[in-house]
Amino acid sequence: MKGFSACTAADGTILGLRGLVGQKGRKQMGEIEEEILSGFCRQQNQGRTVTCEWEETEEGLRLSFVDCGYPKCVHKGSCLIAGEIRKRVSADPGHRTV
Repeated sequence: MKGFSACTAADGTILGLRGLVGQKGRKQMGEIEEEILSGFCRQQNQGRTVTCEWEETEEGLRLSFVDCGYPKCVHKGSCLIAGEIRKRVSADPGHRTV
């Protein structure tokens, strides 16, 4: 898909797609980047596709929306989807979550 990049696990499994919603090119303040991740959810005991929205702020990226229980999930330590979110959070020192 044009404008999207694949997000993969260490074994090469495609976990999701990442792309910009709105204008193309360089991100600007308030612009939202949508990321779609998929993997197994232990809480629901099934495969899940999770949408994350990252907003560009003065401090850096902020996770403004995630359509799973990531912030309070008891399984987020072993969840592949949560692991991808954590990688993105740790890559941006000014990052904040919902």
